[in-house]
Amino acid sequence: MMCSTDGFELTTLYKKDSFNRTKLAAVSSSLHAMVSALMTELQLIECQSITLDAENGKAILTSIPNAQYPMIIMVLAEKDILLGQLLHALKRSSKSISEL
Repeated sequence: MMCSTDGFELTTLYKKDSFNRTKLAAVSSSLHAMVSALMTELQLIECQSITLDAENGKAILTSIPNAQYPMIIMVLAEKDILLGQLLHALKRSSKSISEL
């Protein structure tokens, strides 16, 4: 899912469409905002990604920086995903999208 930083779904691609996309976009943007606030307190600059590791899978939120239209990519993956490869692909995708 790609959503705006203010919580609106922009586009989605699901294998299973069992999610409330509106709620998922809103929660993703809220989580990103909370982690960004935490990072500011820790004097870290610009949240690039958030990884949530659960027993049955992983959720990764990746920011797409853009002066006018900052966005977030949210990916749900299986638990045995090669996390390094996924993070690398998301970082490349984020960079490509932000340059458009």
